[in-house]
Amino acid sequence: MTRTLCALALILFADPALAGDIVGNARVIDGDTIEIDGVRVHLHGIDAPELNQTCEKGGKWYRCGDVAAAALRKQATAPVRCAPVEGSTPNRVLAKCIVGYIELNAWMVTRGYAVADRKNARDYVAKEAKARRALRGVWHGRFEYPWDWRKARQ
Repeated sequence: MTRTLCALALILFADPALAGDIVGNARVIDGDTIEIDGVRVHLHGIDAPELNQTCEKGGKWYRCGDVAAAALRKQATAPVRCAPVEGSTPNRVLAKCIVGYIELNAWMVTRGYAVADRKNARDYVAKEAKARRALRGVWHGRFEYPWDWRKARQ
């Protein structure tokens, strides 16, 4: 009886962001974070260059973080459905997000706008290898992994 009441209380009073899918129009924060109806959602398993981060392509430097955010913004124009994954908390929702039939997490890595976040998941490592072989996005030149770029600037 006590277990049943505890389980019922958890369901009734759970954070709405973790209770089920988050669906709505997305506001892009950066290349791996969106906001839907006030809920910040980090795209699970990927890490995109930071907004101020620069990368090199053909001997010229460009703001690859801005490019990643713009690509995500262009792709996330229709309502987005995000399914929170294990490891989400009320303060940090991690999710796989879909627009139509396109999974945004995979799309960002496949196009080279983001890399696989190996520290937290291995879901997109094969897609990253494919993007690297095809020299897509950041793989077409030189760049720092986003986690190394952030660490160097702390």
